[in-house]
Amino acid sequence: MSYALGERLLDAHYKDAIVDACIEVVVLEESVCWTPGIVCSVYSNTPPQSPLRDLLVDVAIWTASDDEMAQLSNCGYPVEFVVGLMAALSSLRQKGLKGKPPYKRDPCLYHEHKKTGMVCHREKS
Repeated sequence: MSYALGERLLDAHYKDAIVDACIEVVVLEESVCWTPGIVCSVYSNTPPQSPLRDLLVDVAIWTASDDEMAQLSNCGYPVEFVVGLMAALSSLRQKGLKGKPPYKRDPCLYHEHKKTGMVCHREKS
């Protein structure tokens, strides 16, 4: 997993570029990137505060069907993912799912530079 390499190298710009590539795949191909295997890999190779985890939760919220949500407990997802999903859904239920998903509005929400105050890798180029 490329993002895990960025974790090991402590390279925030690299991780942010990987997040951008993930968002691009989700937006362009409307593919499901939160399969149990992918989610387990991300959760076992990233710290709890990882923005990539937040991205997986948001993508699941905005793309999952009712049937997919109903199967969460039977598919081997990490407990942390399901708990994060439930918390985010509860918050969104109060606000209502309106407009574009956050990953389409502002990819930097899932970037390390937001936590560190660094310049976004896209602005450095």
